Amino acid sequence: MIGIRHFWNGLNGARWHAAMAAALVVALSFVSSAARAADMPRLSLKEENGYGRMVFAFQGDVPAYTQKTVAGVLVLSFERPVSVGLKTFSREMPRYVAQAREDAAGKTLRLALTTDFWVNTRVAEHSLYVDLIPPQWAGPAPDLPKDVLARLAAAKKAKQEAEAAKEAAAKAGIDVPTAPDPVLHVRAVHANAMTRLVFDWNQPVLYAMARRGNKVTLTFDRDARVDLAPLRVNRPPYLKDIEAAKHQGKLVVQLTVADKAKVRDFREELSIVLDIEGDHLATPSADADVETKAPDAALPSHDAADGAVAEGEATATGHDRGHSRVEQAKAEQGKAEKHSVSDRHAGEAASSHSGDASRLGDMPPPKEGVRADDGRVAVTLDAGAETSDLIFSWPEEVGAAVFEWAGDLWVVFDRKAEFDLSSLPEDGAARIGKWRSVELPEGIAFAAKLNGPMLIGANAEGRDWRISIGETLTSAGGAVPVSRSWQDDGRGVVTLGLASAHRVIRITDPLTRQKAIVVTAEAPVQGVQTPRSFIEFRIMQSVQGVGVVPIADDVNVAVAPQSVVVSRKEGLTLSADMPVDRGDRMALAEGDADGQAGRSLPGRMDIETWAKAPAEAGQGFMAGKQYYQDRIARAGFSDVGDAWLDYARYLVGNGLGQEALAALASAAKAEPSSINSASYRALRGAAGVLARHYSEALEDLNGHGLDSDPYAAGWRGAARAGRGEWERARSAFALAGNTVDNTGRDMALDFRIDAAMAGLETGDLDFAKRMVRAMPNPGHDKKDLARTLIVQARLAEAQGQPEDAKILYDQAEETGYPPVQAEARFRLADLKHRSGEMDDKGFAAELEKLRMAWQGGELELETDKGVSKTRRLGG
Repeated sequence: MIGIRHFWNGLNGARWHAAMAAALVVALSFVSSAARAADMPRLSLKEENGYGRMVFAFQGDVPAYTQKTVAGVLVLSFERPVSVGLKTFSREMPRYVAQAREDAAGKTLRLALTTDFWVNTRVAEHSLYVDLIPPQWAGPAPDLPKDVLARLAAAKKAKQEAEAAKEAAAKAGIDVPTAPDPVLHVRAVHANAMTRLVFDWNQPVLYAMARRGNKVTLTFDRDARVDLAPLRVNRPPYLKDIEAAKHQGKLVVQLTVADKAKVRDFREELSIVLDIEGDHLATPSADADVETKAPDAALPSHDAADGAVAEGEATATGHDRGHSRVEQAKAEQGKAEKHSVSDRHAGEAASSHSGDASRLGDMPPPKEGVRADDGRVAVTLDAGAETSDLIFSWPEEVGAAVFEWAGDLWVVFDRKAEFDLSSLPEDGAARIGKWRSVELPEGIAFAAKLNGPMLIGANAEGRDWRISIGETLTSAGGAVPVSRSWQDDGRGVVTLGLASAHRVIRITDPLTRQKAIVVTAEAPVQGVQTPRSFIEFRIMQSVQGVGVVPIADDVNVAVAPQSVVVSRKEGLTLSADMPVDRGDRMALAEGDADGQAGRSLPGRMDIETWAKAPAEAGQGFMAGKQYYQDRIARAGFSDVGDAWLDYARYLVGNGLGQEALAALASAAKAEPSSINSASYRALRGAAGVLARHYSEALEDLNGHGLDSDPYAAGWRGAARAGRGEWERARSAFALAGNTVDNTGRDMALDFRIDAAMAGLETGDLDFAKRMVRAMPNPGHDKKDLARTLIVQARLAEAQGQPEDAKILYDQAEETGYPPVQAEARFRLADLKHRSGEMDDKGFAAELEKLRMAWQGGELELETDKGVSKTRRLGG
């Protein structure tokens, strides 16, 4: 049963919200700088056999620390601020820690211990282990976890082997190459009206450019150290500022350019080149006259007199000025033709620059998006000679998917909004025909007919998305790799490497009634460059994001870390070769000609089969338990580990998590290498969820090859729900899809209830509705029926159906299952009070009765809060 949260939204008035918001802003202004500097280690708390263990897992090295115990208080001080959840200590280690506090600077943690424990601390890998050992403990301090010891031993052995191999290679005169770290150098050079920034990488990179006003952002697909101090000290023309930052493991370079400056980007071998062109051809001012020599990326040389714009020309009309520029460009082009250029890159740059200048007279600068004042998303059209650009100006940054579907251009956004299409011609334009707006359950889409075969491009420019349509395009985004995987029983899934995947949206075209499943993504732009067809679904070619056309009804698409997973309950039917859609024929995918099978899904668990006692054991749980214990007793040295694992599976199948954890510990003791197995980690994670050891379960279910496994995702979602991490729980259950139904009726119902709660708590009512519809029939079990009814009632209330909610709350109360019965009474009273059906006095009286009838858990706390608030409101 998941704890009750957010009961009193109805009692919190607008003034209370405003006051809290103001207080929050003030508080954040004081702590923001400290929060940015604080480490946020992953905290794991365990009550082991006879002792308690706290593990602070840092992303980098463990900061220097000291520890001491004073009057029953453990004082743990770090050299820099460390942020952890203080409430977690008393919740997950109640027998060891009574209370937790930290100082204002965030560097010292004080834990009030429940008795006089002996404290032992150790550092291993990137983690600090703090053991609380009781006074009666005999023998040495507890050892580190076996998997940690195994990794340390393996790392030590690997280091020794590497050093030995290096020495042997040196003796033999062999020079062993090593993969270089990413290295980036930035060069600048300028001519009359342009500054060129060259980002020289030592390896191929993907990148995306976005512009908002005079802010230009370059996002690379990896991180590297870069020295921008010379550019900040001696800024070239049209560059006001430049700075670099690391975001989610990627290098982000942000430039502030001159007002009205034009920015163009392109790739040149391993370098990314950025051209910043001023709004006139005047000679740069003396104080900005800085030049960095770059012979392999130099701009064409121009005489200052040729490039300057005289003061008398400043009042010329746009047409006259454009005409003069065309003439000037022709003269420059004539000069370029007369002089040979020895450097190939310089010659290409000169030609490109002259060509750009020759078109200045008839090519207007790109139109910028216009933001609507009424909250709608303004859509503007920038029609040029070679391309037509649709600009979607959002009030905030959003994820998008862009693709062609059945001859239509589709642009899908993952935010609910209304388009302002008033500036668009009703009958379409040169390259696109009539357009329409399509409302979606979790977003909005723009669809338009394409007037013939067209190329489509996309670019994120801050809050704007620019969609380009034309016969030729200058650049394309990164490619989304597609791979397939099989389980041991032949069931398959398909994984797409969409690094910035954001949300899954289901689409039904109102005109054709065709259905598609779309995954939006944030910048940088990344799409499926080659369409692929499978037996149960088809992947469309896309410019941004992923579009899937399902053929089978139960195709599931979910977002996983750094990827998108397509699956079915019974598994996908996949050939050994990756199919590529070539129109009317199939071919192997690029880079996959060998047809090797992908990885398996170690998280899959046949719970219903595991729960049954073997036929030779007899009937009943105890018969099966005795069978496995006898098998363990008879097993030889090489078989005892497998015997313990089979017993653990039997216990997990019967919902006995704590007992399964003990069996798994014995299995790892008998066979230490098993702890490095992904299937072992998944099994122990499931046992941890059943035992309500959610933090330990997440340690096993995160990583270890399980991040993209939909079967492990279901258990991960249950653990997140148990911790009240609803957004992460919803994401995990979305990845799990229908795989949770393979766990048997009882467990499947638990999964679906938790998933529905995740949808309710995050406001994703469509997701909650799907989870409620997928719930197994609770049958006549009073507990299961009560839990199902309370979730259905909450969904009805959230959908604005109060009368249906009241009926369902009444039915939940009538089941007689005490925890749900109390919650149903509370929610029914709260609903009637908010609707005016029950006055303050009646509501307070009902809360008093409820407080006397039920004690314990968060319901008691919320009831007490409600009584207190109604008393204050009543004076």
